[in-house]
Amino acid sequence: MDIYALANQKGGVGKTTVTLGLAAALARRGARTLLVDLDPQASATKVLDVDTSEQHTVADVLLEPGRYVLSETLVDTTWGFRLAPAETALASREARRSTADEFLLREQLRRLDGFDVVLIDCPPSLGVLTLNALAATTRTVVVTEPAFLALQGIEELLRTHELVVAHYNLELKLAGVIVNRVERTVEHRAGLAELTTFFGAELLWSPWIAKRTVLQEGTRRGVALEDLRSRAAGDVAAVFELLADRIEARRVVA
Repeated sequence: MDIYALANQKGGVGKTTVTLGLAAALARRGARTLLVDLDPQASATKVLDVDTSEQHTVADVLLEPGRYVLSETLVDTTWGFRLAPAETALASREARRSTADEFLLREQLRRLDGFDVVLIDCPPSLGVLTLNALAATTRTVVVTEPAFLALQGIEELLRTHELVVAHYNLELKLAGVIVNRVERTVEHRAGLAELTTFFGAELLWSPWIAKRTVLQEGTRRGVALEDLRSRAAGDVAAVFELLADRIEARRVVA
């Protein structure tokens, strides 16, 4: 089972949208896919229209690990993959620290069977929740925009990544960088050039995801791109298919 953490300490880069698009693309090709919503804002959970009022969530699992298990939270989605939903109570985990907190999610994922790929939608911070994701995962994917402010946060994320490798997870590797919301501007061309120089062509996944209103439309309506049945949606879905190839090529079947 391959586990990917999609991360960036800066919010607003479209990380949840990218995670949803990848999960849908993997599910369409037959990969048994789980999306773990680890963001207290619960954006993925809301887009997928999962009612957590009478449903166990990742917050229950991480706040009371002796009482709840991750498998009890899983729900089917109309997008073809399963979801471990989040709720705002997850924020409490950031404030509560105790010994071995960083390994709670890893221990829960080790109990799961029947998945080929797990995608973890990390919160936009480098607190204990993101540490949980990085300690549990096999690969990190950075999601960013090619804009100056978005690029500044990557170095701190990479330092955290190195810390996790040194102290919590020797198997953790940087899988690459997905560049989202790309526009034809001077700033974005400069940002893309900077990313290419810093990471190299191999780590910078292609194609880039252009800024398209159809992505916001799908998120607003809570439907996968294919269900929008427009040419623009099909074009963006094709981009996610190509990005999913990077995961599929490395996939280890459970």
